[in-house]
Amino acid sequence: MRWRQPIPQGEHAARHYFEQALVHDSPLTASPRKTTVLVDEVFTDGAVIRGVAARLAEKGIMVDMVLCASYSSTTRVREVFSAHKHTIDVGL
Repeated sequence: MRWRQPIPQGEHAARHYFEQALVHDSPLTASPRKTTVLVDEVFTDGAVIRGVAARLAEKGIMVDMVLCASYSSTTRVREVFSAHKHTIDVGL
């Protein structure tokens, strides 16, 4: 998966990332996978994850897990160096 064109900084809706996500046809997308993991550098509002997961679902690939290196929050988090588990709706 890659972006159709560079994405400028700033806030974007999940629909924007869905429209920009390009999934190449390959043996990986053609064959059923047991587990699909998305990896991103930071989780903010989930728009990137929702947009990309929706594009992958369109290709028949269901995302089982998302791994992000960091988490951005507008509220104070008590344990900043701990794992955070979130369930997100991948609908647009």
